[in-house]
Amino acid sequence: FYGELSEQKDVEFLLDVSLAAILKHTVAEPLNFVNSRKVAKSRGITVGHALSMQNECDMKVKAVTEECDITVSGKLVGERVIICEINEFKVEFVPVGNLLFVWHTNVPGVIGKVATELGKHNINISFMSVGGNKETEEQLMVLKVDLIPEKSVIEEIKRIEEVRKVTFMVL
Repeated sequence: FYGELSEQKDVEFLLDVSLAAILKHTVAEPLNFVNSRKVAKSRGITVGHALSMQNECDMKVKAVTEECDITVSGKLVGERVIICEINEFKVEFVPVGNLLFVWHTNVPGVIGKVATELGKHNINISFMSVGGNKETEEQLMVLKVDLIPEKSVIEEIKRIEEVRKVTFMVL
């Protein structure tokens, strides 16, 4: 937890609520802030926290699995949660709706190619945020779209030469 959020007296409660929100889409059993640590532990997830006053985001969550590590940072603006960073990519979006995540090489034209593929299938983009990594010349494009794309659309986007990875989720 960072900034003002790190000054809260009961960060354990905030951690439990955050954990429940993260896990709710991955478990079939009833889940809430009361049992979130127990459910996490049963899945081999270790939970901890650190406090700091130095960050533009309020909270950072790191998940480590056999396949990958991912760090997501967010902040509270009023009662809205805003994601402000995924791994080293600075993006800004509200984690709600149909979200398409496209990791790609930072070269001209990639955004247009992805938008064109979506447009061919009458999928409208209602929001976009793009963040880069100067060290790797890679970027992350986050798109909120009005329809759930068919798997074939995702596959077409993956075939774009500069695209490295595509993930879609409904939140």
